[in-house]
Amino acid sequence: MGKRLRRIGDPVIAAGPAGVRIRTRLHLTGAEADALAAVDEFLGSVYRTELSGRVGSGRAGSPGP
Repeated sequence: MGKRLRRIGDPVIAAGPAGVRIRTRLHLTGAEADALAAVDEFLGSVYRTELSGRVGSGRAGSPGP
């Protein structure tokens, strides 16, 4: 045989995923669910106020603060 086979290089091992994902369900009491809903409502209002301010100033599509 005229052609020699090339040497196979060392195997390359890919790194595992860098992030961590935790999936769970919360089993809340009625008071905890109410508190979580209140926090959700507050943060949503802050987000909507910030977004409406950005839209009003013309900065809604631009990246950054």
